[in-house]
Amino acid sequence: MNRENARTVVSAIKIDTERHDQCHWTNIAASPGYESDDGDVTYSGFGTPKVKESEGQVINCGTTACFAGHTGFIFAPVGTKFYKEHLRVPGKSLYTYETFADEVLELTNSESAYLYSAIRSLDEIDYYVEASDEEQNDIMDNYNNDLL
Repeated sequence: MNRENARTVVSAIKIDTERHDQCHWTNIAASPGYESDDGDVTYSGFGTPKVKESEGQVINCGTTACFAGHTGFIFAPVGTKFYKEHLRVPGKSLYTYETFADEVLELTNSESAYLYSAIRSLDEIDYYVEASDEEQNDIMDNYNNDLL
């Protein structure tokens, strides 16, 4: 895990906990399936993506997001378009929030499943991020054993 990046995300969520919702990647209503090559949404009723227009911009406008969604909001480059379950980084194909966040946070599959779980509280995420390597291993062992 990239602790520095994970701490950045946890700190940002703590500033406005009302925007944290582990049940959804984001609450943005836009769908990338209806976006034309020039970036225009060609069918009405499918929403307009949020766009990161400056480096320090906080994607809000009423948006909430899980830990992975916030990771995308924070670390995606300027020009990224944010949709309900995907983001489009300029010059790249569509990413899921999970895939993008896994890369930025350098998570294992188990860590990803644990940290993005809809039942995970912010306190549990924060505890995991701040835990020692040994404590993280214990948490993952218990989590994986509970899945069996």
